[in-house]
Amino acid sequence: MYDHCDAPGSCRLVEDENNSASGSFHEEAGTFVFDKPKSEEEVARQRREDEQHAFARRQVKTNKMLAWFTGALVVATFCTIGVGIWQLVVYRGQLAAMQGQLDQMAKQYPELQKSATASRDSADAADRSIRITQDQMRLDERAWITISEITIATDPPAPPHRLLIHYHNSGKTPGLNGCARVDQADSLERIPTMDKEPVPGKCPTLTLSPQGGVTSEIALEETSATVGADGRRSAYLYGTIWYDDIFRRGHWSQFCEEILWDSKTVMFNACMKHNATGDE
Repeated sequence: MYDHCDAPGSCRLVEDENNSASGSFHEEAGTFVFDKPKSEEEVARQRREDEQHAFARRQVKTNKMLAWFTGALVVATFCTIGVGIWQLVVYRGQLAAMQGQLDQMAKQYPELQKSATASRDSADAADRSIRITQDQMRLDERAWITISEITIATDPPAPPHRLLIHYHNSGKTPGLNGCARVDQADSLERIPTMDKEPVPGKCPTLTLSPQGGVTSEIALEETSATVGADGRRSAYLYGTIWYDDIFRRGHWSQFCEEILWDSKTVMFNACMKHNATGDE
């Protein structure tokens, strides 16, 4: 402790900072009275109280921060709700616009359907026209092979009679893979409606150029003939030729001739059946 006088007769004691922890004092009627030092229990209690006060102050500060944070969350929540409401309004507007478009499309659908139907019909008509044109072109350009005539191989005719069968292509393009079958019968009833096509590889193939022809020879079989009241013999010569055109389509052509002959003459008459043509 040190004396300190501001003026003569006026002095006071100044507590040494180094001794401030040893005790405290106060002035009573001009006399300095030292307080009783606190016990360790009181010091500990005072320390606990100070710590509690400090904790309380920190708690208050924390609560204030939580309050600010909660307020910020509330503001953010309201902002989010506002944005959601705004989006809902925008979506409702878009929905209304889309609904209007759908209604407009529904009104236009019958006309669109009519237009689509007309377009489809037009496309079908164009497709049919193309197919008809293609078919007509194929018919005009394809090969047409038929039996042009049957003649006697010997002149003058003399038994045993041999016949020449003349095949002719009247088309504009070659006939390919031609294969012919020729048979004889003693009556029309024995002639089938359709001949059985030869097994591939078992029939010699031929090619006929446009407007070209080829001839094959066959002998009349006496055993397949009948004898009439006038002594003439008769038989039926029939057959089919199968061939392909350049468009890789198969066709066939039939022929049938009634043949009447004796020792001096041979006559030919067209049959009433087995003279058709067709496509495979």
